[in-house]
Amino acid sequence: MIHADSTRSLVVDLRDDAGRGALFRVAGLSVLLRNLLLFQRRGFRCALLLCEDQRRRQVLDELRRCPRVTIATIVGPDVDLREAAAESDGLLYWPGALTYGRFLPGFVDAGVEQDSVLELATGAGCDGPLLAGAVALAQAPTGPSRDQLAWLKTRARTVAPEPGKEALNVLAPSDARQAERALLHSLRKNADGAVAKYDRYISLAVSRWLMRLPIVPNHVTAAAGVLGVLCGLAAAQGGYWWMLAGAVGFQLNSIFDGIDGEIARAKLLESRAGQWLDTISDDFTNFSFVVGVGVGCFRTYGWPGYLVLGIVAGLGQIVTSSLQYHYLVTVAGTGDLNDFKLPWEEHSAAQRPAEQRRGVLARVDWILRRDAFVAFSTLAAILGQLRWMTWAYALGATAVWSSILAYRALRLVSNGRERGIGS
Repeated sequence: MIHADSTRSLVVDLRDDAGRGALFRVAGLSVLLRNLLLFQRRGFRCALLLCEDQRRRQVLDELRRCPRVTIATIVGPDVDLREAAAESDGLLYWPGALTYGRFLPGFVDAGVEQDSVLELATGAGCDGPLLAGAVALAQAPTGPSRDQLAWLKTRARTVAPEPGKEALNVLAPSDARQAERALLHSLRKNADGAVAKYDRYISLAVSRWLMRLPIVPNHVTAAAGVLGVLCGLAAAQGGYWWMLAGAVGFQLNSIFDGIDGEIARAKLLESRAGQWLDTISDDFTNFSFVVGVGVGCFRTYGWPGYLVLGIVAGLGQIVTSSLQYHYLVTVAGTGDLNDFKLPWEEHSAAQRPAEQRRGVLARVDWILRRDAFVAFSTLAAILGQLRWMTWAYALGATAVWSSILAYRALRLVSNGRERGIGS
């Protein structure tokens, strides 16, 4: 038995015949492993799994694939449910199946009397799809006896999903496929730009295949970074076809840029290091391409001004990225550029309601996003007019970093005057 001391432990009952659904794989992870990882994030470090003897080896083999589940002890079918729960911090009971939904599971606190289910709601800070087991006692289980079921009902209540995110029981391979489709669909982000919404169709199709392989998100991020460097080198060769190849590669980089995040959220592999690697990879790709286009246009048309514009755009990218990184480290506390806010956006957030801000900014915001910037570059390359984009790169990069510094300087002067008047 697992004793609860400084390490929180959890009892998981899989003795129902339909509990084999816990071992079905959805987006690269079994439903059981996914749930245990979710609980580990909530502080549980041990799991006592109750299952039939014939399923013991299969369960153990599954859990060995992920060292993040530190301890898993399997016992026979005759263990009393109440006795097992008494020696652990919590009991997670699945009546015949695990459930799918974008909500974390609830569990029965073994040390508290009634109303002891801790509802681990996602809240506003959780943006990932979750496949989770819920305490759903409304179904008729075949495993526990009647007195055990009655005891459970006095200790738990049903944890319901959010409206529109109903649960899906995983009992058969067809259920697992349906759950995977729903999980992949939930990977779409509200923050996606107008072009990125269409890019997701391709990236999700690729992610669905890659999730079945032993690939981690950082592998995809590194591959996208290498592709970004090759885009810049291709564009720097000059000539229509080389520059078109660089732009097409740049577009592919933008499409595949979403794959690492999709795999990370679907396989519960999100990390701060992964966020920073993705952000730095994107910025390095942008720098490589805009400088490469400047060099390529100089080689193609012979005007040194294109080379100057490429250098100005590259330096502007570096300054802008430095300002963004400073904000992410000191304010946002993440490595995700979606959390970056321009200084006037921060100020306006305190002055105007969210609905009004969305109405004003939504009309032009999509043009400023990376996905639109990449799409315009690809279109210009197809038309053989990338030389005009060198002006847009240089002017756009300069406008961004100079406006940020100018706004901050004006705010400092304004705040200084206000403090002087107040004193």
